[in-house]
Amino acid sequence: MKKYILLLFTLILSLPLLAQLEVKEGSFKEVPGFVNINTEKMYDDNDKPYAVLKIKTENISSKERHELNFKGDAQTFFEVEYKDGEVWLYISYYATYIKISHEEFSSTEFHFPFDMKPKCGYELTLINKKADIDEQTIINLIDQRLENTHIASNNYQNGYITVRTSPKGADVFVDNVKVGTTPYLSEPINTGNHKISVGLNGYEPMAKRVIIGAGQEEIVEFTLIADDIQESLKTNQNNAATAINVIVKSGVFTVGHNKRVKFSPGNLQYHASTNTWRFAERQWEVIGNDNKNISSTYDGWIDLFGWGTGNDPTKSTIEDTYYEFNEWGDYVPNDNGKKWRTMTKYEWSYVIDERKTTSNIRFAMAKVNDINGMILLPDNWEKSYYHLLNTNNKRALFTDNIISLLDWTNIFENYGAVFLPVAGHRGGLTVRFVQEYGDYWSSTKNSQDNSCAFGVSIDGSNLYPDCNYYRSGGQSVRLVQDY
Repeated sequence: MKKYILLLFTLILSLPLLAQLEVKEGSFKEVPGFVNINTEKMYDDNDKPYAVLKIKTENISSKERHELNFKGDAQTFFEVEYKDGEVWLYISYYATYIKISHEEFSSTEFHFPFDMKPKCGYELTLINKKADIDEQTIINLIDQRLENTHIASNNYQNGYITVRTSPKGADVFVDNVKVGTTPYLSEPINTGNHKISVGLNGYEPMAKRVIIGAGQEEIVEFTLIADDIQESLKTNQNNAATAINVIVKSGVFTVGHNKRVKFSPGNLQYHASTNTWRFAERQWEVIGNDNKNISSTYDGWIDLFGWGTGNDPTKSTIEDTYYEFNEWGDYVPNDNGKKWRTMTKYEWSYVIDERKTTSNIRFAMAKVNDINGMILLPDNWEKSYYHLLNTNNKRALFTDNIISLLDWTNIFENYGAVFLPVAGHRGGLTVRFVQEYGDYWSSTKNSQDNSCAFGVSIDGSNLYPDCNYYRSGGQSVRLVQDY
């Protein structure tokens, strides 16, 4: 009886912990006409302008409001100002999410559904959904505690992982620590982001990232690829006659109304002396400074072309290049009967700025296998695959996301992501800015200026989907197939 009374007393004292912080559905929106004029809270530690997030509160006292904690990703900065009934958060405008917590309440994590703009104002409503627990519920909770030797609160801290592989018997690693073999059911594991890796003799190692929720079970499945199959694929890629075949599993990308495409496995490359086309062996591969050797007799590969030069890719002046677009895809061997083509200016803008995706993530700046560039995420990408920082942010840095070779191959490529490396720019016979910025041609000419055409510009702090370039400029080409 004393034990029962003690548990009752303990449970009553812990009732505040059953309160639930929650962002009111549909409350996040821009405040029209708001401009940040607070000169003391104008810029973050990256010297980029703050946005202002006005957090209105319900069922939260003034004392509790002052005790709220805020957290974002490693590149997000905050400054807090307390108002009557509100908390004003001066926040890096490129923030992708915010976690709000209180020592006595559970926490909530809110992912911004659209990009914020510098100096502009936004608002949301934070609710404390206090538990409404009757006497019978308290009795049931106490009975549950008496029957279970585990502390009930652990259910709010832990989750579970089930790992399956085909074939079975692979070693399982959680955050690089071996925990068993497949099929594997974990002991209680802390909530949050975890790296799950598997390995089996004779097969390529694979890995995925998952986010474990409180009291939830995540099922992680792998179809292992035999080493000899991988070696065969590599051999085919190195063979110029078969290198045009698609090895990388590209996802599906919406580029307009009822229009979807798949990307080629790498940037387009050309060997002049043998008149041979191929795609880069890996998505991050670029030719770099060797493009300065461009000529019709050059016995090497190039990957920076003048606009619309088609099967004459060594043309290097405005006078040499075609007045109208000459499609490279017409000369590249097709893949299983499907023709390759160059995207239009409008399709590039759509895939970067407008398309709707499962995760609301369209792109992210990154350094993949130590190469700078931009990741395009397919329409069905899930946030649980990998936690990316500063997504959909045109002013993000390459270093915001450092992706290893293993994670790129086993997670990103496995789920159909595309990487656009920055290969520099060629003007005549001069190559500059390799690994600093890169440009990708569209098939759209500037109708107001016949010497120019449009393309995508990617650098370490700016992304422009519809830049205007001289046709003679040497830029990267990434082809697509209609899906």
